[in-house]
Amino acid sequence: MRAKQTLLSIRTLTCLAALLAAVAMQLPPVNASADVGSKYWPVIGPVIRPFNKPTQAWSAGHRGIDIAATAGTPIVAAASGYISWTGVVAGVASITITHYDGLRTSYLPVASSVTKGQTVVAGEIIGVLLAGHTDTADALHLGLRRGDEYLDPLAWLASSLARAAGPIRLLPEGVQVPTTPSLGAVSPAESNWPVTGPITSPYGWRPWGDETRFHSGVDIGVPCGTPVATPWPGQVVSVAYNWSLGNYMVVQHPGGIRSTFAHLSEHLAREGTYVEAREVIALSGTTGESTGCHLHWATSRDGTSLDPMSLV
Repeated sequence: MRAKQTLLSIRTLTCLAALLAAVAMQLPPVNASADVGSKYWPVIGPVIRPFNKPTQAWSAGHRGIDIAATAGTPIVAAASGYISWTGVVAGVASITITHYDGLRTSYLPVASSVTKGQTVVAGEIIGVLLAGHTDTADALHLGLRRGDEYLDPLAWLASSLARAAGPIRLLPEGVQVPTTPSLGAVSPAESNWPVTGPITSPYGWRPWGDETRFHSGVDIGVPCGTPVATPWPGQVVSVAYNWSLGNYMVVQHPGGIRSTFAHLSEHLAREGTYVEAREVIALSGTTGESTGCHLHWATSRDGTSLDPMSLV
């Protein structure tokens, strides 16, 4: 009797082990080196259509945000996780990533370079943007869900120091990261605008009521909440607020160049930190002496005001 019970226990344990092994084969591998807390903007560009949560699952609304970008631009994972879907739905190529906290992000229209079940790290390229999401501009639609609930991707990204989308650079073995980055000369060929939009007020003297005032920068019209990316690398030397500029940030760049970004809704970088070129440091807004959503971008060299457009 005991021999039969022992044999039965062995068979039960063997079957259970085989079942667990089969289940494990269906689960995505966990990348132990992934920083599960990091978030990246999947692509750099203005938010041209914000989130508008539907009142019911079937009702009208906008179940994500649209970020303007050029077709062919690489798209990166907004956070670490695994690819739970890649394919075509209603004629649109899309990717879904399930993250380790249970949230899911979706990216469309995107030509995938990843496969279902593959583990990805925040900032890793997952595909390239396809044309045709809107009638007027190419754009990435980024969606965010917890279960069946739609969430605002912009608020999620803004809740942490989300970095700019960009290439992943790995240092060779044995190479140490310098404690103080070397800041060389600003190269106009490498520069870009901090946001993409029309100039609503140029640099220079302009009418202001019954007087004339000097406008020390350019105003670029973008929706509130648009990611602001620093054109060049540098150090954040000021994160502050005043009645005129509202929430503003100052970044010291190479060659004595200094940028001021004003009327922000959110600061996404801390004072004293070093930032890379094209890294998202803030979100645009309409704080301070402002009549609408836009970014005020001012530059100077060694304390002398410069037209930002002369540097790009």
